[in-house]
Amino acid sequence: TFDGWNNSGIIGKGSTGDKTFTATWTPNQNTPITVEYYIQPVKVNAEQSEYTLYSTDNTQVGTSDADREVTPIEIAGFKTPDKQTKKVNADGTTVFDFYYTRNEYTVTFDTDGGSAIGNITALYEADITAPANPTKTGYTFKEWTPALAQTMPVGGQSVKAVWTANTYKVTYDYSVPENVTVTHTGNVPTAHTYGTATPVSDPERAGYTFAGWIINDSGAAVKDLTLAADGYTADITLKATWTADEQNYTVIYFYEALDGAYVETNRTTDNKAVTDSTVTLTPAATQTGFTLNTEKSVLTGVVPVPGTTLELSVYYDRNE
Repeated sequence: TFDGWNNSGIIGKGSTGDKTFTATWTPNQNTPITVEYYIQPVKVNAEQSEYTLYSTDNTQVGTSDADREVTPIEIAGFKTPDKQTKKVNADGTTVFDFYYTRNEYTVTFDTDGGSAIGNITALYEADITAPANPTKTGYTFKEWTPALAQTMPVGGQSVKAVWTANTYKVTYDYSVPENVTVTHTGNVPTAHTYGTATPVSDPERAGYTFAGWIINDSGAAVKDLTLAADGYTADITLKATWTADEQNYTVIYFYEALDGAYVETNRTTDNKAVTDSTVTLTPAATQTGFTLNTEKSVLTGVVPVPGTTLELSVYYDRNE
């Protein structure tokens, strides 16, 4: 700003000869300056020529021909450059340009007991490629929580695997004929969920005592079975084993009388054999004065379940 001439710019009365006047100026304190902020592209080791203009600040001023210090703004995800000092051009052409490099951040993966997944480290806003899903015995991977970012966020990210427990089919082989009824008085699961213990009740069957389950055709029979929480990673077959109960059966002896009729002479009801076993009698072919009648006798039979009784009969004909 012009302040005037030296000596007030006045030529005194009666002065003679040449006069020289020097202008005096005051620096303008509101000289415009321009501040430009450039950010690195999502590219490692990018040249500054590849940086893109983020924003321009035309609101700042300085004093002409004086040094001006500018402190750059902070931009999330970027490293703030150092402040700059420049002499302000009186014509308002001074430009401060700041170049921001991207920060590197890391994504970490907590697989919650599954297979390990390495960290991902990348520049801010770089694309994130989701890794292959982790694996975990007895479980199926569902998702990451929180959801995995598509681009690297400020500060990075920590995600944790969410799993769904696998469910396996439980099939029963009761090892009985089709017409035999088997009952349960407790739990009869048709599926087993990994990670959860599954009790299985013992079955019941007339004429037999349950001896235990054989699991997947392997190992010893087990009674009062509980499927272990982490014991199975495939469908399960339970095969029942049984011990036949001992039952009574009856044997009746008949001898031919003089009139030709057969008279019961002896009956035993405490004969023992196990359910569904075949009993075969081998009586003497002859008795004093009598001969075994094999056609009329019932010498073989199968021991039934409780509720009915096997009766075998032995007939002797009187000799002539």
